[in-house]
Amino acid sequence: MPHTQRARLIGCFAVGLSIGGFFDGILLHQILRWHHLLSGIAVRAADLQLQVMADGFFHLTMYVLLLAGLGL
Repeated sequence: MPHTQRARLIGCFAVGLSIGGFFDGILLHQILRWHHLLSGIAVRAADLQLQVMADGFFHLTMYVLLLAGLGL
């Protein structure tokens, strides 16, 4: 597979993954409030401020992944 085709494939994968992350973060975390990123960790489940901060870092990661995918 040529390098440019491989880069496009990786870029498409990164864009798709970030869109899935946005769907999860916006719909399930913020709108429906079904779960947070760290809600499965019993010790951290009660600390809502930490949960929201972790969700924010998750969104930041998805933005970076989206920009990297669009760049490729």
